[in-house]
Amino acid sequence: MRSCCSGDCVQGPTVAFSYIIPLVLAGIALWVVLASHSHAPARRGLKVSDKHRCLMDFEGKPFFHLADTAWELFHRLDRNKADLYLRDCASKRV
Repeated sequence: MRSCCSGDCVQGPTVAFSYIIPLVLAGIALWVVLASHSHAPARRGLKVSDKHRCLMDFEGKPFFHLADTAWELFHRLDRNKADLYLRDCASKRV
């Protein structure tokens, strides 16, 4: 009977798999990332125009943005006017 203490024992497959499994997982992750980007639509988002005066989409069309912040809602309006303002916004789905 052989003893592993003598150093003659063959190590199990865990040493080989300790290198292979991370490589396989990295390969799968890379494949998933590349596959998801290969079907991605054209570039989206906004950019600043060449004259730095407006926002443009990546097709070169101007982008208009209108927002309502209501900064003065609690500072200048009383409870009734604030309630009226909020109900008006809710009815418009703003």
